[in-house]
Amino acid sequence: MKEAIEYARATGLSEAGRQPEAVAVDSVHVGDPLTCLFITASTSACAGEAKLVRDCLQNLGIGFREVEWISPDDFRAQMSKGEKYDFIYLGAHADGNGFGQNDKTALHPWETLAVEICTTDCIRPNGTLFLGCCRGGMKAVAIKILSNCNTIDYICGPHWKVAGNDLTAAFQAFVQSRIRKREEPCKAAERATEACGFRFSCYDRQELLPEIETAWQMRNLEWEIMQVRSSQISMQSQLELIAKALGVAASTVPAPSQAAPANPPAGQPIQGGTRSEVA
Repeated sequence: MKEAIEYARATGLSEAGRQPEAVAVDSVHVGDPLTCLFITASTSACAGEAKLVRDCLQNLGIGFREVEWISPDDFRAQMSKGEKYDFIYLGAHADGNGFGQNDKTALHPWETLAVEICTTDCIRPNGTLFLGCCRGGMKAVAIKILSNCNTIDYICGPHWKVAGNDLTAAFQAFVQSRIRKREEPCKAAERATEACGFRFSCYDRQELLPEIETAWQMRNLEWEIMQVRSSQISMQSQLELIAKALGVAASTVPAPSQAAPANPPAGQPIQGGTRSEVA
């Protein structure tokens, strides 16, 4: 019996000697050692957080690296060696519009963070962006990020204002749930909520695909409208460009009719009212 158990462990079978141990389909990256990138975007908000996160990850056998967010160019330079991470923790002040220092005039848009993570390709498949900042768990924030970076699969964060110690406790519970218990991301977010008493949500890219596609279409439409406004083309061509951005066949766009004069000629009735009036 002892030999059978040792053989089962060596070959990946369960101790029953029949079936392989279950592994979550969307579990965190398996193969290379797990790693976490801690992005400090606010020194006042992250005081002591990095050390707590490092100690937590060390106990779990997860590598740790800390970088400071100064600007997109600086972040890109720090990621120039091509490292990839299973978890990215953002420590910052934040709201629904962006993140950064406490001064709201210095906030970086969420879209900027997404573009830089995507450009540097620093997150592994099935990796999680953990927003350790106020309002990081808002759905609107997740859509802004996911619609600008297709390499991020999961985003987790709090819905309300949360202090640093509570954020690190929530992150520890989230990571332990994903790594040790191999629980699904939504369950890990529940563990984070239980650990600190504040509501956390985890968003799955696949679940938000309709909203992400809508965000793409709106962005394309805004771009097309800007191009139309800056160009010297006919009204019909402008309508066709906008229709293209909306996915409407150009043949279905009616030709623009001649615009009605702002004021009708004297002596003619004004059409469209409840009664005719003569100037």
